[in-house]
Parts: sequence; structure tokens; C-alpha cells
Amino acid sequence: MYSIQFNGDGAPMMALVISYCLSMLLSLGAAALILVSSWHIFKKLGMPGWKGIIPYYSDYMLFRTVWETKPFWVLVIGSGVYVVFTLIISLFLPILMLVNGNSFDPDQQVIAFLIVFFAVFGLLTLAFSVFAIVITLRLNIRLAKAFGKGVGFALGLTFLNVVFYPILAFGKAQRVN
Repeated sequence: MYSIQFNGDGAPMMALVISYCLSMLLSLGAAALILVSSWHIFKKLGMPGWKGIIPYYSDYMLFRTVWETKPFWVLVIGSGVYVVFTLIISLFLPILMLVNGNSFDPDQQVIAFLIVFFAVFGLLTLAFSVFAIVITLRLNIRLAKAFGKGVGFALGLTFLNVVFYPILAFGKAQRVN
């Protein structure tokens, strides 16, 4: 039987546990702040606040209100295709190992294939990430304009949403169009 023995004080481990707990509390607090802010933003947009806290439905309603629903569906379908592709890739390497009889002795062709395969996967990940950020930025530009704010505020909504969503929700900004 294995046992763990600590030779010294447990201060580094305690510091790690405390920092983990603090980061979890901050993350939960940030998530709660964004949910409450979404509730108030939806009320300012003239919709019931509860629509702002339901996953996917809130995004759909926000797209429908300030833009159109076609980009939402493109983003959802693109996400689904990306997830399926990721699952296929994650299953490919174990299947390749099973085909080679559990003794994975890669020759140069297999290594070259894997390098190309994962390079393509990395490029697809980058492309999808850029695509999702562009769609989100365009949505947030329209949301900011709906409240009389500019592109700088939309950048804040996209990249610092834990700060800018509460500003939009609890500030004096009202819908202008």
C-alpha cells in the first residue's frame, strides 16, 4: 500500500488550496454578476429579464433583438461541427494505436501524417476561434449601438464582459433605437 509522507511544513500546499478556493469564489462571483447584469440588460431591451439567463435562448434572443438570427445559427452549427470534428480527432489516435497492435512503433510516414493532421486541427481551432470572436464582436457592436455606445464599449463587452456588462446594466444608458 502506498502512503504519502510530507517532509516539512504544509504551507505551500495550504497556499495552493487557498488560492484555488479564492479563484473559484471569484469565478462564481463573476458568473453571478454577469447573470444579474444580463437580466437587467434584457429588461432595458424591453424583454423579460429571465430570458437573459437561459443558456442559448438568451443568445438567440439577443441576436434577434439587436441583429438577426442567421449569425446565431451559423455560430451554433459551426460550434457543433467543431465539436464533432474534435471528437473524431480525439478518437483517431487510439484507433491508430489499436490498428498497429497496441505497440505504437511509429515510422516516418505515420509521424508525418500525425504532424499534418494535428497542424490542420490547430489551424481549424484557430479559424473557429477567430470566427466566434468576430461574430461576438459584431453582436456586441450592435448591442452597444442600441444603447448609444461606441465600438470601444463593444470591445469592452467582448473582452472584459465582467466589467462592461454591469456598466451597461446598472448605468444610465437606455435603449436608443
